[in-house]
Amino acid sequence: METFLRWGHFNGSEPRPVPKDLDNPTITETQAMKHWDREDQVACNFLNKRLPDRLMLQVKKYPTAEECWRIVKKGCMAKSVYVRHALHQSLLDM
Repeated sequence: METFLRWGHFNGSEPRPVPKDLDNPTITETQAMKHWDREDQVACNFLNKRLPDRLMLQVKKYPTAEECWRIVKKGCMAKSVYVRHALHQSLLDM
């Protein structure tokens, strides 16, 4: 994602632009928000292409790349803890 300049959408360092006046955004602010939305959708598509179908279906309902990435990390960390404990137990059983 760093190569495609999309990592900021995953880690939250590139948040969606917010207009100064929420009820009356300027044309420039509206264009910036649309551009960010388009770039975030591209980032989501890059992520979805790399995920197994089961995981992709779980993250599909989240609207931003950052939220999708949070779910992916959460799922992978849980598996990592499980695998670590299973390995530890198998070593103890030896």
